Order: sequence, then C-alpha cells, then structure tokens
Amino acid sequence: MSIRTNKMKAVGVLMKQLATSRRKFHEKGRDESFDGELENLWLVLNNKR
Repeated sequence: MSIRTNKMKAVGVLMKQLATSRRKFHEKGRDESFDGELENLWLVLNNKR
C-alpha cells in the first residue's frame, strides 16, 4: 500500500514498516541505543494514530 495513494493509512503503514525494521534489528542483535530511538518513534506514531 502506498502512502502517496492513501494518506489516511500513512501512520499505519509506517508503524508496520517500523515493526518489521525492529524485528530485523533484533534478529541481528544490533546496538541497544538505536532500539531506544525506534521505541520513541513507535510511541510518537502510536499517539498520532
């Protein structure tokens, strides 16, 4: 689904992409400081939804 074609679902699409990114991030065992930034972004998007 494209954000450009359906602006009403933009936050939902971004949250889905963020969840996918966080899962891949955890699978690879990356730096925890970046995980905190992803969590903050998740909270901001959740408030907008």
